[in-house]
Amino acid sequence: MRLCGFGPAFGLADASPFVLKAEAFLRWQGIGYEKVNDLGSVRRTRNRKLPMLEDGGDTVIDSHAIIAHVVKTRGLVIDADLSPEQRAQAYWVARTLEEHVYFVFLWMRWWPDETWPQVRNALFGGVPTWVRPAVASLVRHSVKKQAWAQGVARYPEAQIHAMLDEALVQLAQGLGEQRYWFGDEVHEIDTLLYAFLAPALLSSFDSPHVARLRGHQRLVAYAQRLHQCFGFDGAN
Repeated sequence: MRLCGFGPAFGLADASPFVLKAEAFLRWQGIGYEKVNDLGSVRRTRNRKLPMLEDGGDTVIDSHAIIAHVVKTRGLVIDADLSPEQRAQAYWVARTLEEHVYFVFLWMRWWPDETWPQVRNALFGGVPTWVRPAVASLVRHSVKKQAWAQGVARYPEAQIHAMLDEALVQLAQGLGEQRYWFGDEVHEIDTLLYAFLAPALLSSFDSPHVARLRGHQRLVAYAQRLHQCFGFDGAN
């Protein structure tokens, strides 16, 4: 089993939260895999996105599809202890993270000119020097178009920051004093929450707004517990 991603960035196992999500799930379930860190892998996918899983003769694209494939082919039973109400909550938390909060994080990394050099150096350092500026600029333009089309980038900067502040406040409220999202045991939603919280709360990416976000000590401690639980500490 080979999991193709973009590669380590900012002290985390991958630059993409969706790759982190798939990788955290595999680690949570104790499933062995080889991580292939190759930006060029994106050219081999139909949707030009990663992660991509190669499992024997099967090639699976998209983190949702990868997890569904692994659950089915390995006969896994996931979250059997959750009530229908808890499953519904997990569903809506996941949709909010993937379809809204993701684009706010995307804006924070790719849009401001003052933090762009961090992203360029972290994500494109392995690209040959003679094409690096052109490749980095092309990808940045494409990502910014995504953020604009989705709508987040159309708001004033202060409002975008407020969106993320509110999202983290609500996540902290939802977590409460629990060790993990649904209590003392890790569930699938925790793998997704790790993938979206770690880039803001645990990574070396820095900006004035990110520094404020790290004031959410309850969420930082939660992300750190998951980082250790999934074996990412010292294994990036």
